[in-house]
Amino acid sequence: MAIIFQTFNFADAKYFVHVTKNPNVADLWVYPVNYLGGHRGDLIWYLTANQDEATCSINLCEYGQADVRVYFVQRFADACWKNKASQNRFRFR
Repeated sequence: MAIIFQTFNFADAKYFVHVTKNPNVADLWVYPVNYLGGHRGDLIWYLTANQDEATCSINLCEYGQADVRVYFVQRFADACWKNKASQNRFRFR
């Protein structure tokens, strides 16, 4: 599970992320959860307000500036990397 902290400071961000409503342009389909669990991997995101517990800090940005484009799904079974090249470059956990 990736524990994600959203920072508003560009210098503190590990990755620049664009959240899209269009699944066809997304690199990563993510299943968000509201609890900390035992899952591993980049496909499940827990968004935290505590920077110290985060495994990755992101800065939300526009489409053209983003390292990764993310689409939030409703079911865990739908979560996956759509862009396999990005899967090896980016680690959120």
